Amino acid sequence: MQLPKYVKISDHPHTYILLQTIQYYSKRYNRTLSILAGTKSDGATGWVDLRKSLSWWVHDEATKDYACWDDGTPLNNTQASFIIHDILKEENRLCLARLEFTATLLYGKVVVLLGFRKIKK
Repeated sequence: MQLPKYVKISDHPHTYILLQTIQYYSKRYNRTLSILAGTKSDGATGWVDLRKSLSWWVHDEATKDYACWDDGTPLNNTQASFIIHDILKEENRLCLARLEFTATLLYGKVVVLLGFRKIKK
């Protein structure tokens, strides 16, 4: 996977703008997810930004309200957690892959349980 080109917005420490469209293909789900040029991201939401990784761009897109694969199939939190895991594992970041999978999966479940976000079906 090639790293995307993006710029950091100077007035906010963790805000980036994607300069080129990314199309991520998931081997696990046999589907694609596109992130359009111009998309803004908060990086890793205060976590250490993985500037040399595709994972946070794809995970941010996968966890947006009403996120869908390119074919229109809705994405859920579990899939988003596996996506970040799979990307980091492919980038040979095995420990971080396990950590991010667990953290994002648990965080997503807590957000739903507290009623901040509805479960995507």
